[in-house]
Amino acid sequence: MVFLYIVCGLSVFTALTSGFFHLKEDAAKRLIFKLIGSILFCVVGLGALYINGAFSAYGVFVMGALILGLLGDIFLCMKGLSQDKKLMLFNALGFFCFAVGHIAFAAIFLSITPFNLYMLPVMFAVPAILGALMLMKVVDAKKLNIALLSYATLLGVMVMSALNLFVNNRGSAGILSLIAAILFAASDLSLAIREFGRIKNKRVLIYLILATYYTAQCLFAITIALY
Repeated sequence: MVFLYIVCGLSVFTALTSGFFHLKEDAAKRLIFKLIGSILFCVVGLGALYINGAFSAYGVFVMGALILGLLGDIFLCMKGLSQDKKLMLFNALGFFCFAVGHIAFAAIFLSITPFNLYMLPVMFAVPAILGALMLMKVVDAKKLNIALLSYATLLGVMVMSALNLFVNNRGSAGILSLIAAILFAASDLSLAIREFGRIKNKRVLIYLILATYYTAQCLFAITIALY
């Protein structure tokens, strides 16, 4: 397990390094370091599978979600490396990968524990927060508002399923999954503010997004060894 923690640290470190090159507007180096960071959280998942000693359904689904995250990271790093005409396509593919990843996380979390109906309101927490930010004009994506709210709803389902898992299984896996889901939501909400907000100091947001997202993916990966 110590090896997994070391690789997690390297994943977050290289991701933050990509943020440095993002601020320097060096798209190529940003992509390289972000790709390394994403590959590393997949390595954590593979290492956790090895420690677990079996390719369980949980491990397969979480690994699938991690790989989708890796692909999404690549697509969303195409700014500055592709023509403007293709940029919207890459962005759409990136968010599609993350959306399917959220579904994979939610599906496996809900499949291994009984679902508590009183958890249903939790799924609306993330879109409600995003909706409030839109009403306050902190986030203004114009024609993309509905798409963002739809994505936020999927993210909310993932958070709900992680909370349900924690309530039914208060062991290390449940705790890590819930923390990871909350960090993932925080990262994506911060991303919405950075991309569509009027915040002047986006330097802090860039590092916040990377730190929360890569920590979340690493925690999800570690849970594979605990099931």
